[in-house]
Amino acid sequence: MQPVEISLPISSLDKTIRVDISKTSSGDVKLKFKNRYSFRGLSHLVWTWELSSNRSANAVANGSIDVLGRVNATESVTIHLDGAIGSIHNFEKSTKGWNSYYLNIRGSLRTATVWAESGHTLVTEQFPVEFVFDEETMVGKKSSVFDADSQNTLSVSQDDSKITVFRHIRSDVRPHVEICKKTGTILSVMSPSGTNLLSPGTSLAPNYSRAATDNDSGGMELIIAFNYPGSGLEKLWMKLFGVSTCSYQFRWKMVGVDQGKPPQFGCKGTNILEVTDKYVEIEAIVSVTRDGNKDMELIQQKIVYHIFIDGRVRMSNHVIPRAVLKDCVSLARVGVSLALNKSLYKVQYFGRGPFENYEDRKAAAHMGVYEATPKDMSYHYIFPSENGNRSDCEWVALRATSGEGICFCAHDEEESGKRPPFHFSALLHSATEYHHAKHTCDLEHRENGEHPIYVNLDHKLMGVAGDVRYVVLPCATSRVTARLL
Repeated sequence: MQPVEISLPISSLDKTIRVDISKTSSGDVKLKFKNRYSFRGLSHLVWTWELSSNRSANAVANGSIDVLGRVNATESVTIHLDGAIGSIHNFEKSTKGWNSYYLNIRGSLRTATVWAESGHTLVTEQFPVEFVFDEETMVGKKSSVFDADSQNTLSVSQDDSKITVFRHIRSDVRPHVEICKKTGTILSVMSPSGTNLLSPGTSLAPNYSRAATDNDSGGMELIIAFNYPGSGLEKLWMKLFGVSTCSYQFRWKMVGVDQGKPPQFGCKGTNILEVTDKYVEIEAIVSVTRDGNKDMELIQQKIVYHIFIDGRVRMSNHVIPRAVLKDCVSLARVGVSLALNKSLYKVQYFGRGPFENYEDRKAAAHMGVYEATPKDMSYHYIFPSENGNRSDCEWVALRATSGEGICFCAHDEEESGKRPPFHFSALLHSATEYHHAKHTCDLEHRENGEHPIYVNLDHKLMGVAGDVRYVVLPCATSRVTARLL
């Protein structure tokens, strides 16, 4: 829908720009600008570019572009990245393999019009950039999050209700992580100062449901019931044609994964697999059931926790849905949810933004490092529902004003060495509150720092339009590492 189409000289499905700087100190990028106006050139637009990374909210380099853009013409433009090469070399030497770069193009109004102020953006485009380096540049070594003090160790204790991992910081013994034996979920994660980063009385638990959107609840059974109230024709319709014409929410409710009455979690067993001075490995087999009925298992989930002396907690999930979910067509999400301490309202993340975005509505949301608060991240639809998601996240940090906090990172895949992106949201109202509210006025007004922060970390999440291409039912494995800040 943009008046100018920006593309690569050679078509690429992933739109990735590859720049070879192994034999030269410069990096030139060529792009094509196609003017789609039928009646004017592009002199009314000011063009700028910036090279961003996953390392900082500040651009690595930026500049301006001269685009003539004759009517219905395509123009080739060269962008010079010479000023960015030194910074990129430094990034690669210190943190090889952990960096990603993006070239952002923006076209804005040069002067004010009757419908917009000067500087109003009309065209944006983003291209991933891969740099090819020489061997001297690639001497960098992939570093760990940080090295642990050799004097620090870990220990484990357990009773009938929980497993507790302690950190021995020289002569000081502090609880680090507590895991509930009844549910197999994390009950607490303690900061270095002794603060529980999770909201008291909550846990970091699997999550398969969401506050229903209009699209989730709009099926044939709703239409019939609306047009013929009290007739019971919707039941006859479902008997004749099955549930395939019914809404997602109806099918979620039918099998027991609806947010109105979400599934229950029970632990079949916890095992302490390994204990060393530097890490502890714990396994939990979690059964996700309908109404807590052990005979109505919906999903079996194996969770493996690796708890490290340096503050990291790696959580690996292996999810196996049962055949009872076949009529569900898809789950709303596959992920985990938690309520964080209310003080951790300073949010910074690397992913798509700055506004909310989902798998079926994210093309305009560019990758970058963004800062926000839970109040900023929520979106108040007239009909309260699922909202505030950010897609394709690599890491998310939530901090208190003191700087203390927690960072969630996608963990490297063992075979590819890449970080699979995840979905993320941090809101001041829970999914249950959104699900049961009928209007925005039904939701209590809340400010940052006054209420727990409801966080979702999702391996997969259905788009808001209910497009089944973006949903999952097959076996899914994801790994997320949390690190204390």
